[in-house]
Amino acid sequence: MLQPGDTLNNGAYRVVRELGAGGFGVVYLADEVNLGRRVAIKTILPEVAARDRNAAAGFYNEARMNAGLDHPHIIPIYYIGQEQIRGAPVHYIVMEFVEGGDLDTVLAREAVGLPQRLRWMRQIADGLAHAHQQGVIHRDLKLRNVFLARSQNVKIGDFGLAKAIGSETKTIMKGLGTPAYVAPEQIQGLSTTARADIYSLGVMYYQMLTGRLPYDAPEASDSNAKIMAICYQHVNAPIPSARALNAQVPPELDQLIQRMMAKRPEQRPASADEIIRLLERVALVESEREWTFDPRWLAVPAAVVLLTGGAYGGYTLWANWSVQAPPATAAHQTSPVPGPSPSTPHPEPSRPPTPPARPEPARPPITSPTTPSSSASTAPIVPASPEPPRVPTSAPTTVKPPVPVPSPAPTTTPSRPTLPSPGAAPSPSPPSQPQVAIAPPEPSRPPAIPARPIPAPPSAPTPQRLDPEEMKTRLERQFRQASLDLTVDVSSTGVVTLTGVVDEQAQRERALGLASQLPGVVDVKSRINVRSQWGR
Repeated sequence: MLQPGDTLNNGAYRVVRELGAGGFGVVYLADEVNLGRRVAIKTILPEVAARDRNAAAGFYNEARMNAGLDHPHIIPIYYIGQEQIRGAPVHYIVMEFVEGGDLDTVLAREAVGLPQRLRWMRQIADGLAHAHQQGVIHRDLKLRNVFLARSQNVKIGDFGLAKAIGSETKTIMKGLGTPAYVAPEQIQGLSTTARADIYSLGVMYYQMLTGRLPYDAPEASDSNAKIMAICYQHVNAPIPSARALNAQVPPELDQLIQRMMAKRPEQRPASADEIIRLLERVALVESEREWTFDPRWLAVPAAVVLLTGGAYGGYTLWANWSVQAPPATAAHQTSPVPGPSPSTPHPEPSRPPTPPARPEPARPPITSPTTPSSSASTAPIVPASPEPPRVPTSAPTTVKPPVPVPSPAPTTTPSRPTLPSPGAAPSPSPPSQPQVAIAPPEPSRPPAIPARPIPAPPSAPTPQRLDPEEMKTRLERQFRQASLDLTVDVSSTGVVTLTGVVDEQAQRERALGLASQLPGVVDVKSRINVRSQWGR
């Protein structure tokens, strides 16, 4: 067989190393010298080709079937040939090298979330739908025939057992297909349609979600007994539930897989396009379910509100108390000193003197109720405005001043002490209500109270933007359904460029409308020419 350094097609391909081998052939990694890219070269073993004449025919059938499939989720074939290497004939196919490995190996070594698995399921169904539209049935779908590219997109390969729709069908008993994935009608030797691929796709989905095959026979004594046991289960055993093994599988997806694995072909989905629509619906339900309101989300905002409100309430109480009831100082206390009245305020040496108040006009005198005979005497003049209530105190030495009430007049004068009349005996003031000289209240501005912070509500879920490859795949599928032969290019920023020729202006508007409605599209650039306008 081939060795590192061997060349094919007149030196166009140089073998690097072996990638894998099986009972049918070997796959090599090679360099395409002229284009400077890595390719995969698939060969069949010389002894297999010599023993079975149909082996080479089936080998070239893969290239012929795959040549008409141009899709981002199908591995393309570049070249096919036959050469003599060291005296032995070598049949080979040159195809794209997908360096991520097959999906069976990837799922076994990596933990992949449900959204990514759903994305790969849609891509496999999309590539299969394109093959069915071109009249090709794969007939050997399995995880080892699906490969992961560097862009994290999957591609279907190995169309060696593919056949054209309507051609003669061979059964598994003649060596076609893999027992774990084969459809019941293939086992029974009945006519094979595209729904046989849908059954195999359902088995793949079950394995992707549970990590095991739906039907297996680990207790079988040999390989032939195991094959017969698995085939019997495909035809007669009940359809298992993926949700029974993995509770995270959505019920809608579990029901879809059971429909795809129905024993009778007419009970399965009619096409892969129907599966794509159902998968998109499941993905949408899952995205909404992820953003379903959970009462536990209120725990953090409630704690923030309680802490903020408690601090704000405490600060408000402290601010009101400090404004309405300031601590007693020397300026607001009175001490008994010798003199005509105990209401003489204690001098305050530390504060600057208060400026004299503006004199008010004389008011009619008020006669003291305790000395009626002094009505003709000179009575003290008191302000007309009512004095604020005085707070009684049991000790004459310390009096807590009342709450200052601002007067509507621009300035106020302090109350004057009562003087005894010349002709009347002095009337002692009751000890329980001493006269207090109240200094004019100083206008004070209420403290600024900080605004209470309001926690922002949880932001609405942002729809996930599709990657450019996924957007291109969806647009191409919609254009194929609308019979529009256009080339789609999607940039990493979501700008879609459409190139091609259409017959009518309405087709051009239809293409632009489909592109602009796709989620994630930022702008649509048109390079579409209309044939009906060329002669104008």
